Amino acid sequence: MVLSSTGMKEQKKIEKRWENFIHSDQCDLSMLNSTIASSWQRCKKTNVNPLGGKCNYLYGQEHLKHFWENNKMLMEVAKPVIESVFYTVQGSGFMVVLVDNKGTILKTMGDYQTLSKAEHLNFGQGAVWSEESVGTNAIGTSLVSGIAIQITGAEHFCYDHHVWTCSAAPIRDPGGHILGCLDMSGPYDKMHPHTLGMIVAATQAIESQLRKELSQTELELAHQRLARTVDTITDGIIYINNAGVITGANIPARNFLRLLEVDLRGMLVDHVLGGGFASRYLSNGRSMDGEYFVISAPTGKLICAIKAISDGSDKIDGAGFVICIRKNSVMETKKYCRGTVLELDGITGIDSDFGKGSLQANGRATSGIQNKQVAPFKNIVGCSQPIAAAINLAQRAAACSSTVLLLGESGSGKEVFAKSIHMASNRCQGPFIPVNCASLPSGLIQSELFGYSGGSFTGAKRSGQPGKFELAHGGTLFLDEIGDMALDMQANLLRVLQEKSVMRVGGKDFIPVDVRVIAATNKNLYKRMQEGNFREDLFYRINVLCIEIPSLRERGASDLQLLTQHLFTSIAAKLGRPVCKLDPSVLQMLAKYHWPGNVRELSNVLEQMLIITDDEVIRADHLPRFLQKLSLTTKGSSKEAAGNQRKSGNNQMGILEQMEQQAIKEALQRFSGNISQTARALGIGRNTLYEKLKKLNLKY
Repeated sequence: MVLSSTGMKEQKKIEKRWENFIHSDQCDLSMLNSTIASSWQRCKKTNVNPLGGKCNYLYGQEHLKHFWENNKMLMEVAKPVIESVFYTVQGSGFMVVLVDNKGTILKTMGDYQTLSKAEHLNFGQGAVWSEESVGTNAIGTSLVSGIAIQITGAEHFCYDHHVWTCSAAPIRDPGGHILGCLDMSGPYDKMHPHTLGMIVAATQAIESQLRKELSQTELELAHQRLARTVDTITDGIIYINNAGVITGANIPARNFLRLLEVDLRGMLVDHVLGGGFASRYLSNGRSMDGEYFVISAPTGKLICAIKAISDGSDKIDGAGFVICIRKNSVMETKKYCRGTVLELDGITGIDSDFGKGSLQANGRATSGIQNKQVAPFKNIVGCSQPIAAAINLAQRAAACSSTVLLLGESGSGKEVFAKSIHMASNRCQGPFIPVNCASLPSGLIQSELFGYSGGSFTGAKRSGQPGKFELAHGGTLFLDEIGDMALDMQANLLRVLQEKSVMRVGGKDFIPVDVRVIAATNKNLYKRMQEGNFREDLFYRINVLCIEIPSLRERGASDLQLLTQHLFTSIAAKLGRPVCKLDPSVLQMLAKYHWPGNVRELSNVLEQMLIITDDEVIRADHLPRFLQKLSLTTKGSSKEAAGNQRKSGNNQMGILEQMEQQAIKEALQRFSGNISQTARALGIGRNTLYEKLKKLNLKY
């Protein structure tokens, strides 16, 4: 808007008043805005040169960095607002300016010609645009008066500013203190009264976002204070949200479970404590008053009780619980709940009838904590160099959002890696949806992955059904055996990965999906591409980060021993039977086999041995027949095998110690001699590790 003739006449009158004022102490300023009149008087009192206007108070780059750091939050919040305002007026000759509470210019954004013109006045970053420095102006006067103001032409105190119009409004924190101000300046003949309204709206947007940011900061500080307070409680506390995901734990709880905070956070409570009890109670929508549970932890038996975090209403609006583990008290709750706290306490002499799903009187193990690796990558047992390299890559994959391709033989643990990456990523509270591409019929795989609309085919649900991509929204979709996917389906999958949206079978609309894809195969995809059975463009889409998972035979005897002991304990818990001892000859014979079915085959063999015997010691004659044939020492009856074992006991024990020694050496090397990390990787306590190091004469 160009100034009208009326506006020009007003400017002439103001200019005349300005000339009279700078030459005389007696001048009628009644026609001026009272805020501007007061500013002129302040400028005259502080001897600001009315014939100048160039800023002489400039801070260098080092000082400016200091100002940026002190106003970091203000600048971060204001940046998108400044950009939005400038893009609205771009090309009109205006510039947008952000200053701190002293008038120091922190940021400018404007048309090139306007910025060049401003540069002649030192009107740029580092300049102090206060009244004391450059007289009456929208920035300085707004900071002094605390109000939004527009100053145009001769209303400026300094003559060099008479060709400018500027509109500024102060920015305040939630307490009302001025943090700085936002200004828009340009040629005075393009003055528009709506410019001030735009700046006021922009500062209100900045203040609103600042309130949110400061509230979040206060919330984080309150959380830290609460966490420190909770850490002083002797009972263990574990916080669980309404999805059954652990969000935190105090120090006593971590000591009980011998786990780090980073290991616990983001894990499903059922994965940590076993038994599925949290899932049962979370699905109820209310807590079970007086219900206790007994779990087995590395530090002994622990008793748990649930307590709800209530929203104070009588309506079920998301379920969650506080699980409290106390010795002699039941924590009551009658409200519907939103989250959970789990409290842990050590106990002795638990009665076998106390609590549901507790440890039985005969000592048979439930699926307690000692049988579950709870940190995302502690599900992957081993310390050999090949598995350590794969874990390292998987941890890097968890820290980003790129698509991952897992390569490995059947049974090598591809899904375990995929789940671990998911649980360690920022999507851990979202769903993990596995799909076996080889198991789905070609006619159904499209509706399985992308869903279908109601009535799209015979037998379809009237309401339709979401596909796996929709179900995995906000989480991870694991496409196993992707090498067996049909070519026409590969094209559809590629489109979804590129466009991040799906269209249901029989549907008309695209549905946006936010899904991280992890693919896996035991096929040679390069060979499949050469044969024309796998699309090259899809291969490069999914092969952003490739992780090769070593076979069990590539991992060596040390990993075989660790896996055998880990799986043996876990399977015993699943079967509800005592954890047996392994005769050394069993490990010796297991090490001779090449394990084409990898970890899955090893798990099946161990489960078979536990099923067929009630003995307290698992011997070589309990092995499947095909494994017994691998060793001459195990041929014949169980009695002959037992006799041979007794005769060669010392030699076999030596082999076991060698395997144990090798496992410890590799773990120490992997963790650079760190005793705590080595003990956790081996699944033993620090004191136990020290004893073994001394016994085996190992240095660390």
